[in-house]
Amino acid sequence: MSGLPISRRGLLAGSALLLASTALPAIGRAQTPKKGGRLIVAADSEPRNLNPAIVASNGVFFISSKVVETLAEASFDGKDGLQPRLALSWEGSADGRSVTFKLRDGVKWHDGKPFTSADVAFSALQVWKPLQNLGRTVFKDLEAVDTPDKLTAVFKFAKPTPFQLIRNALPALSSVVPKHVYEVGKIEDNPANNAPVGTGPFKFAEYKAGQYYRLARNDAYWDKDEPYLDEIVYQVLPDRTSAAAALEAEEIQLAAFSAVPLADLDRISKVPGLKVITKGYEGLTYQLVVEINHRRKELADLKVRQAIAHAIDKDFVVKTIFLGYAATATGPVPKNDPQFYTADVPIYPFDVAKANELLDEAGYKRADDGKRFALKLLPAPYFNETKQFGDYLRQALAVIGIDAQIVNNDSAAHMKAVYTDHAFDL
Repeated sequence: MSGLPISRRGLLAGSALLLASTALPAIGRAQTPKKGGRLIVAADSEPRNLNPAIVASNGVFFISSKVVETLAEASFDGKDGLQPRLALSWEGSADGRSVTFKLRDGVKWHDGKPFTSADVAFSALQVWKPLQNLGRTVFKDLEAVDTPDKLTAVFKFAKPTPFQLIRNALPALSSVVPKHVYEVGKIEDNPANNAPVGTGPFKFAEYKAGQYYRLARNDAYWDKDEPYLDEIVYQVLPDRTSAAAALEAEEIQLAAFSAVPLADLDRISKVPGLKVITKGYEGLTYQLVVEINHRRKELADLKVRQAIAHAIDKDFVVKTIFLGYAATATGPVPKNDPQFYTADVPIYPFDVAKANELLDEAGYKRADDGKRFALKLLPAPYFNETKQFGDYLRQALAVIGIDAQIVNNDSAAHMKAVYTDHAFDL
């Protein structure tokens, strides 16, 4: 393991975290910051592609955000919810056709080459727009990036594009990659996708399949005061059952993103030296949403959809499935997004009688066996709580005569069934 003094026991232990509807607590050992040392973090997945400029997702960001930097990052203490990283400022034109970025001087790539506006232009036009899973939509009208000097990049759009859209997309969709590493050959096949070269506080050091990712301190980082640590080890721990034990045994120091079952949180938070925190998750709200396929005749009926809403006891879900680590929502926009949130929306209180009445009005009477019709229910294969809610929803719908038949898939099959084939009802 390249001389790393990490025991196999230390590499195969547990993890820790949690999820909620308005904040996602993490667990770690609280210490006074000091220079040097290694941090061992629980990782519950192994991304196949570590290039966040192509794959903008939590699993990739979890590791690569320390290596590859964005133009700006989310900051709920900063101006407009953003904090400068590779860009020092960003300004949109009055006509919505351009955005000008002033870039940070003195930044170097991990291979020693200087970071310039040419890297930003290349990333935007050759990666974000044609290849990135989310950037293909946000940057679809981006037609050029002018680089009047090495520290200025001017994004030009074919159609007026809201500056707010681009600004809000920066933390997730503006990871900059080095042009000199990617300009030769097919970008999707570049080996740097699995061993990224960035400008961040840590350099990618090594990866052992099924075991760990290791990042090493970047001594030439542009922020001379950072980083504190010498290295970060992301220990691959897909099995969450041993998470609490690993933390208590001090085999890992930090766990986040639901690595620890909610049922363990109360007990583990009382262990001396361990602390559960929620700060830092303001921009990463986990939401449990029931998606309805309107292609299905019964579900195209508004009254049927309203009946389903009335059949769900959200307070019960919060208290029983999320053990209180959640809050009922009024829609897909979370309360902690003040730009877009409003509480002025229709609310469907838990009301079984109302649900039955609506289904009768819609013409779906109960048969002799008490059932009205059957639906195919596909719980998303993420987080234990999501799967538990699938079981709850099946029971809740049975009470109003809807036979919800659960179909469990792995992540890839779920995404294909729901978002490509539309082979689902709920």
